[in-house]
Amino acid sequence: MTAAASTEVPETLVPGRVIRPLAGPALIAISVIHFATASVFYGPGLRAIVDAGIVNAVEPGSVVYADRAAAFWYVVAGMGTALLGYLVWWLERRIGIVPSALGWLLVAFVLATVLLVPVSGFWLFLGPAAVVISRSRRHTGRAADRRTVS
Repeated sequence: MTAAASTEVPETLVPGRVIRPLAGPALIAISVIHFATASVFYGPGLRAIVDAGIVNAVEPGSVVYADRAAAFWYVVAGMGTALLGYLVWWLERRIGIVPSALGWLLVAFVLATVLLVPVSGFWLFLGPAAVVISRSRRHTGRAADRRTVS
């Protein structure tokens, strides 16, 4: 496979129409923002991890290492968002549609997290969720992940 072939958008479930990936790249952008702000919000914790030699620098449940744990989980959440973004991007490119259930799960995630932290970046996930839900419903006239059982 040549480099040019790997960038082609394959045929999707939408005949005669190429759907450009949007939700996946949006999730990856959220993860980039997350990584870029890690040192702003958790600089002391990240520095403490590096100063402690990185290996075994975050002790679970220890109050002494709470700043390290917070920094660690902030970075891990960014990694998880990047992984989800890549998977959604892959689905958008290969199939052309992402099941609406994923969009609704993102909405539930936002609702659960903003109850605990209303002033946060969790609201950003509503954008990709809306794209997934609307594209899924527009493509099939109903949710893309519903099946007719005979």
